[in-house]
Amino acid sequence: MNTTFNFWVNNRPNSRGAYDIYIRITQERKHKLIKTGISVPERSAFNPKAKQDNWIRGRGESTKKLNDTLAYQLNTLKGENEALKKRIKNPSKESIIQQYRGEASQDFIVYLNRIIQRFELAGSIRTAKRYRSLKNKLVEYENDSIPFDSITVTFLKDFEGYLSDLHQNSRYEHFKNMKAAFNQAILEDIIPSIQNPFLKFKVKQVPTNKQKLSVEEIDRINSLALEPGSSLSHTRNCFMFSFYCGGIRAGDIITMRWRNVSEGSLSYVMAKNTNSKLTTRTVPLIPEAKAILRQYKSKDSKPEDFIFGELKNEISKLISDEKKLKSGFEKTIYNQIASRNTIFNKNLKKIAKLADITKPLTFHIARHSFAQFAMNKDMSPKMLQTILGHEKFATTEAYISTLQDKKIEDAMLNLFA
Repeated sequence: MNTTFNFWVNNRPNSRGAYDIYIRITQERKHKLIKTGISVPERSAFNPKAKQDNWIRGRGESTKKLNDTLAYQLNTLKGENEALKKRIKNPSKESIIQQYRGEASQDFIVYLNRIIQRFELAGSIRTAKRYRSLKNKLVEYENDSIPFDSITVTFLKDFEGYLSDLHQNSRYEHFKNMKAAFNQAILEDIIPSIQNPFLKFKVKQVPTNKQKLSVEEIDRINSLALEPGSSLSHTRNCFMFSFYCGGIRAGDIITMRWRNVSEGSLSYVMAKNTNSKLTTRTVPLIPEAKAILRQYKSKDSKPEDFIFGELKNEISKLISDEKKLKSGFEKTIYNQIASRNTIFNKNLKKIAKLADITKPLTFHIARHSFAQFAMNKDMSPKMLQTILGHEKFATTEAYISTLQDKKIEDAMLNLFA
């Protein structure tokens, strides 16, 4: 791939009335511009085809210094291109510019920091947190500086051994994110594809047993004599509302507003999405769910107010109907939601003890328990997919495959009844 470098002057003047000079990189008739920081009072004062580095017309020491600066920038850019070509056969315009600006890095930890920053700026706080967790594990294991070329198959196997205290699926998540970072670095021409150790290294995910509550255990939670208005009673209300409404995730319960309730049904956008597609759930409110809502509704309740009061109502305007967060507030809101979820789960441990439940009770178990309850009532898998809000049926199938215990037990007992 042929790469050319030349100067280009903007057709329009800047705010000072001068014309900015750029270095233009061309590959396959497509261009990328780099601002030089130098401008001329008139376009005619610059000759991009001039020889002997005399692009800016005029005499005097100041003109010579400007031309020398342009020559230095142009030669540096060409030099970075030649250096990249020793590692990458056809470096892209973007990678040349990154190298020139000092943005490219052959250090994996530095590159992870850039990825984390990108996700944070995009408002993807949850994803940024996963990459930060990976980075912290790598720094603990090795160092705060790990060159790309030191990450070999042997390195990955040793790192896997270091993570042996983690659950297999937690290790899988770390390596999945690490592989994604390598693939992105290859796309950006920071490393060549041949340097990808994941071509020869794989970590498997294992099926997990989704904890769920029986109907009898749900009844025991419901029958607990908890003090009205207490933190435990409030947590139970939120947990049971989630169960009665098809297993709503904690984050969606926390951000649920009164405008999501209309004519005996609940309609909201799910916050968790694997891609840009939004999933809207609409579920009917059964009498038990309505009874819980009545405990929180007052004559002063406004449509934008949060139903369960977990967040201050002033935050409501920072969260759009599509669950998008206003730029600059993403981390603050994410941390507040995560903090409230932590309190839910601490309270649920106390509730489990009071209800004599030995299972590790978390808010997400409401979702699993609803799925099990629906299956026991012979709800069709497709209907269950719709209610759970799974985009892919394969996700629902995974739920079903790990929630079959009661069905199998009943089937076996009926054989010998």
